Amino acid sequence: MIRGGQLYRHRRDRARRTRRLMTYVAVAVVAAVVPASASAAGKQLWTSDALNSVANDVAGTTDMTVLSEDDPTEWAGFFPPGTDSENVLGFVALEYPPLYHEIFLDPYVYSTFGSWFSTGTPQGNEYAFSIAALALIHESFHWRLLSGDESTVNACALKYFPYYIAKDFGVPETVTQTTTGVVPVTTTKSVPVVHVKVVKRRVKVHGKWVVRTKRTTFTTYTTETTTTYEPGPVTSTVANPLFQTLVADAASFYMQQPPPYNAGTCTV
Repeated sequence: MIRGGQLYRHRRDRARRTRRLMTYVAVAVVAAVVPASASAAGKQLWTSDALNSVANDVAGTTDMTVLSEDDPTEWAGFFPPGTDSENVLGFVALEYPPLYHEIFLDPYVYSTFGSWFSTGTPQGNEYAFSIAALALIHESFHWRLLSGDESTVNACALKYFPYYIAKDFGVPETVTQTTTGVVPVTTTKSVPVVHVKVVKRRVKVHGKWVVRTKRTTFTTYTTETTTTYEPGPVTSTVANPLFQTLVADAASFYMQQPPPYNAGTCTV
């Protein structure tokens, strides 16, 4: 679960070095069907321990770095001229050692995660959050599978989206719900029980044997349990509406992506 996430500035020299190199490096990208909507005045890449942790968990490593760009113009500078950079959510460079285990995310994702860190919940921004989370999981799967096959990688990202949303993004599949209902109330008390003891004995009266009867009483106690039904809180486990919305939004976004992103099979 991620709480109190924060984005930190990344070193400027590395950001510049990366931009100079990207026109010569084969990249694996996940395409978006919505344009990036975020812009910021900053000129540096940003990183987050929380996002690094998610990437490490998905990729099965310990040294992943997630770098987020906050400026659409700078983001466009990562790609060759003519690239529709607004529709690229992220990329990795599998074959270029200086960018080993690094993930780059666009301003749209940067803005979405920034909002999540600020509010602590995807509530109210579900669709954008689903896109951002799916993009991060997708790019992490490139490293996990060491594959540039977009169809397979994206299929795995969608397949495991519910698992990582619950485990790493802190949105559980079920929640505990308390409502008012009728609940049983059990009462136990001690109840006295009176017993009569009869003792008969023969005695001689005026030379004759007669039977005399003596009655004595004594009390014992027994436990009596009664159950009544009264209004009270009823706790139950139900499906989490937020979880269901995020999973549905991720599936919807997946289906809107162009081939090969929406036509793969995950074999892991």
